[in-house]
Amino acid sequence: MKKIGIMGGTFNPIHLGHLEIAKKALEQFALHEVLFVPSGVPYMKDLDTVLPAETRCEMTRLAIRNIPSFSLSLIEVDKAKNTYTCETLKDLKDAAPDATFYFLLGADSLWAIEQWKNPQEIFGRAHVLAAVRDNKSMADMEKQIAYLTGKFGARISILEIPAMEVSSTMIRERVRNKLPIHDLVPEAVENYIYDHKLYQEEYAMGEKSKIELQELRKAMEQELSSKRYLHTLGVSYTAACLAMAHGADMDSAMTAGLLHDCAKPLKGEEQIALCEKNHLEISDVERLNPSALLHAKVGAYLAETRYGVTVPDILNAIRYHTTGRPQMSKLEKILYIADYIEPGRRHVADLEQIRQMAYQNLDTTMAKILENTLAYLKTTDGQIDSMTEETYEYYKKGSSLRH
Repeated sequence: MKKIGIMGGTFNPIHLGHLEIAKKALEQFALHEVLFVPSGVPYMKDLDTVLPAETRCEMTRLAIRNIPSFSLSLIEVDKAKNTYTCETLKDLKDAAPDATFYFLLGADSLWAIEQWKNPQEIFGRAHVLAAVRDNKSMADMEKQIAYLTGKFGARISILEIPAMEVSSTMIRERVRNKLPIHDLVPEAVENYIYDHKLYQEEYAMGEKSKIELQELRKAMEQELSSKRYLHTLGVSYTAACLAMAHGADMDSAMTAGLLHDCAKPLKGEEQIALCEKNHLEISDVERLNPSALLHAKVGAYLAETRYGVTVPDILNAIRYHTTGRPQMSKLEKILYIADYIEPGRRHVADLEQIRQMAYQNLDTTMAKILENTLAYLKTTDGQIDSMTEETYEYYKKGSSLRH
C-alpha cells in the first residue's frame, strides 16, 4: 500500500522549512512520496496579499525538482475557486483509493482544525502528522491529540522537526528590505525571486492592476448616487483605518472599500442577466434578493473586468462583503466590518460598542456583527443566505474558544 504525504500551503514563497517538514515525514513515517499542493484561490486566515498561483507553483516546482520523492500537485490550482482540505483529500482518495494519505500540518493547527470545514472528513481520510518545534509543550500536544482522537476518531502522530526561524512573511520582508535570503530558500527559488523582481515592493495592488485611488474615487462619484458615494467613501476610509490598526495594506483596503458597491447602480434583473451571461453561479437566495446579496458577486466581477483589479484578496473582500464566509482573510474581515461601522451608519444595534471592538479584535467583531445581522433579518422575515449562518457559526465558535 502506497503511503503518500500531503504538504499544502500558499507557498508565497516556498522555503526550507517546508522542505524540512516533508523530508522528516518521509524519514520518520517511511512515506513513498510527498505531494506539494499549492492553494489556488487563497482564503487562509490573515492572508492579505499573494502572488498568482502560476508563480507560486513555479517556485514550488523549482524547490523540489531535484528531490525524487517530492511531487507538485495542481489539484487545487486547477479548480480556480476556493478549495477545502476535506475536498482535496476526497479527490486524492478517489484517484488513489488504495493509498494511505498523511496530511502534514503545523502543531498550532491542531487547536484550529475544528473550525475547518468538515474536520470529521479530514480525519477520516488522512493520518495527520503534526510538525512540532519547540513552541508547544509535549504535554499540551498529547492532551489535544487525545481530545481530537476521542471526538473524531482521529489518527494523529507527532512529527519531530528541528526548530527553524523561517517563514514566508519573513522572506518577503527581507527581500523588500534588501536583506539576504540564501539561507531561507533553495538557490533556484532565490534566483527566481530576484530574476522576476518578486516581493521588492508591496504586492497588494500588483503592478498591472494598481489603479490610482484618486481616479477610482472619481469613477465612483460618477457611477454612484450621491448617498451611495458618501457611504462608499466612509467604508473606504474606515477600512484604511482598520488596516492601519491591524497591520494590513491600506491601499488594498481603500480599493476594496471604493469598489465594494460598484454594482449597486445595476438593477436586480441586470445583475442576474450579467451573471447568466458570464456564467456566474446564482443561488436561490441571491436570485430572490439580488440588490442586497448579488451585488457583491457582481461587484467583484466588475472590479476585475471594468476596473482592472486582479488581486484575489481584494476581489474576495468585495465578493464576500455581504455574507462573509468562514476563514476570511484579514482584508475580507476589514471590509465586512467597515461596511457595518462606517461613520454614516445610524440606528444600528450596539454600534458604538462594535466600533470600539473593531480596533481590538476582528474575529470577535465579526461574531457580534453576524449575530446582530441574523437577529435583525429574522425579525423582518428577510432572506438569509446560508453562507451568513455558516460564517456566524464559525466566528461564534472561535470567539467562545478564546473566552
